Amino acid sequence: MPHYYYKVILDVHPPEYKAIGFVLPNAASKQSVFDYAVSVDSVEHLTGINFFPALPDSLENRLEAHFNANQWSINK
Repeated sequence: MPHYYYKVILDVHPPEYKAIGFVLPNAASKQSVFDYAVSVDSVEHLTGINFFPALPDSLENRLEAHFNANQWSINK
């Protein structure tokens, strides 16, 4: 059984592009998913996967290097 799992999300809808990654323990938790938020670069480093190779390099580099959890919301 894996100890962790990951998810990466890319939003290319206006008004701005944004990306975020998550590395979550494979266990029950009451913590917010945003407690596990990381940059896409971090997930790429862990997995060896290049997630958005079709993006222009300048955009890919900017989006994957940083994330702002405040740009994302989860509707219940």
